[in-house]
Amino acid sequence: MSDPRRHERIRVGPSHLTGDIEASLKKGLGTLKILIRKPMLAKSTFRFASRAAFLATRGAVLSCLVAAFACGVPVIGGAEDKDAAKSSETSPGQESGGDQANKSEDAPDPSTSSGDALVFRNGDILFGELKAVEPADGITWLRENVQKAMRFDTKQIAEIRFDNAQAPPPQEGWRCRAELANGDHFQGKLLELQGGELTLDMNYAGKVSLPREAVRRIELLPPREMIVYEGPRGVKDWTIGKVVIDGEERGRWHYRNGAFYASEAASIAREMHLPDRCRIEMDLRWQGVINLAVALYTDYWQPISLSNKNEEPPFGGFYSLQINNFSALLMSVRQDFPLRRLDVARVPTLNRNNEIHVEILVDKSRAMITLLVDGEKVKTWRDERGFIGEGSGVRFVHQGRGKIKLSNLTIRKWDGTRAKPFPDSVSNDKDVIRLRDGELAIGTIERIREGKVSFQSSNGGRAFDLEAIQAIRLARGDSTASLSSGDKPVVTAHFHDGARATFHLTGWDQKRGVQARSPLWGEVNFQPEAVRKLRFAAPKD
Repeated sequence: MSDPRRHERIRVGPSHLTGDIEASLKKGLGTLKILIRKPMLAKSTFRFASRAAFLATRGAVLSCLVAAFACGVPVIGGAEDKDAAKSSETSPGQESGGDQANKSEDAPDPSTSSGDALVFRNGDILFGELKAVEPADGITWLRENVQKAMRFDTKQIAEIRFDNAQAPPPQEGWRCRAELANGDHFQGKLLELQGGELTLDMNYAGKVSLPREAVRRIELLPPREMIVYEGPRGVKDWTIGKVVIDGEERGRWHYRNGAFYASEAASIAREMHLPDRCRIEMDLRWQGVINLAVALYTDYWQPISLSNKNEEPPFGGFYSLQINNFSALLMSVRQDFPLRRLDVARVPTLNRNNEIHVEILVDKSRAMITLLVDGEKVKTWRDERGFIGEGSGVRFVHQGRGKIKLSNLTIRKWDGTRAKPFPDSVSNDKDVIRLRDGELAIGTIERIREGKVSFQSSNGGRAFDLEAIQAIRLARGDSTASLSSGDKPVVTAHFHDGARATFHLTGWDQKRGVQARSPLWGEVNFQPEAVRKLRFAAPKD
């Protein structure tokens, strides 16, 4: 076992390898950077006499690392440095540009690193491809530069991130999100609620029956015809902006597997034909710091230097929502008028996390824009001078600090309402229906089928159409089913459509899919390509 005081990291390709540095590494052609985890030590550089010596050395290091893992030594890594440069608030004077500071030199570049990512409990990362998961044998992992498959104990793994996750095909019918008592939520077409079961049709799992007593809330999702845009699915119909800083043209947004990536200052825009009321949703993930500007209701597809906007080609008014590690700022931008800061809102979660779900609600008639992060309202801005957006497009400008991934971008027509929490004053032993007009119906749901709801209350029976319902809270049951530790790893799967499920992982391969078992909903096989991330529960001592 290696001396922990000599725990050093070697960069080789898109992954990072950890191990003790031998004297033989001083032979070879080219440069191998070694980042040494020791106080007061800087980067060290070794040169090789020949490329063959370098490749041989790299192969030897890989072999040693695989052997080390057989002894339980977690030595393959790639985590970001814990002491990554701190972020600063976005300057409101510039929508595009920014410097290249705060770039973690040994962090994988999301625009170039490819493959699945295996994240170990010590924070290290290994890129490659997941071949299989078997409870008895652990995780089988493949890499192009390693001839034999590697196997790891699932107890050493924190999560697996999948590079090939794809948005599921669209579903017709009454789509809903069912939230369970344990915090999980499923998304699919609502087929039936009858007796003790809620049945959904999930387009990547088939029919799934959930115990009624385990379901806490059902939110009806907008019909398909209300969707304006879903993606991204490529750069077609998008305008890649030209970003020039100090006379030098900088980076671009790159597309891969349903997401946009940027590691330098970059801009991308598109005409969306935004309706007067719209809901814009997206997932953001970043390394280092987040520094993103979103232009709303713009008619101009190139990035704009806000500090010199009068010198830009003619453009119509728009709103610039700027998100950084500490706050969110909304600005009113018109070419012939001074910039107006509508207000800044502190967002503590941005400095604690590196992955968020963003919702932007816009109501032109009321000149209001609302920002939600991970489902929590951050702020509602109201422009007292009236709505100034003159276009119907959006533009995303990465300011060039850190590295960012933008995925699951969805734009919908919005009816101007938001799902509100059910009042605490209503007893938990009753079903509650919230209609879209705000009315509450309290009683017992007898059945949901074919878009109709049969309902009984103290005033007698009623019938509702699902299209009139915003959300349903089911009576609180006494379901106590839980996952116990055992020979099957307990995992939480995060799906591309935002759903989440916790279960015992009984197997994983491309032929049979993700084999899941839960005391709540039995056995289900999920399609592997629908899984965005798989988190392993920490083993209990």
